[in-house]
Amino acid sequence: MVSLVTAIVEIAGGVLMLLPRTTPVAVLLTSSAMVGALIVHATVTGFGPQTVAAAVLLTLGLLVGWSHLRRPAIGSRGQRVGGDAALDARDWH
Repeated sequence: MVSLVTAIVEIAGGVLMLLPRTTPVAVLLTSSAMVGALIVHATVTGFGPQTVAAAVLLTLGLLVGWSHLRRPAIGSRGQRVGGDAALDARDWH
């Protein structure tokens, strides 16, 4: 049952990562799954290649989240979200 829930969390995180607006949620889901995997490997199964793989995937997921936070949000028309661009009535044809 636990592996089924883990699989659902990982798949949902992967799908959500494809959508820019849901990337922070996806990073949270996938990072929590990877932290859980690292804890299991450290306490139950022991360190090995799977531990390294989980650590690399966790690092890559966190880098995706960090890079997503550092760039401006883009609206549906390619404009930055917020400020005057979002409130300008002339852009809403």
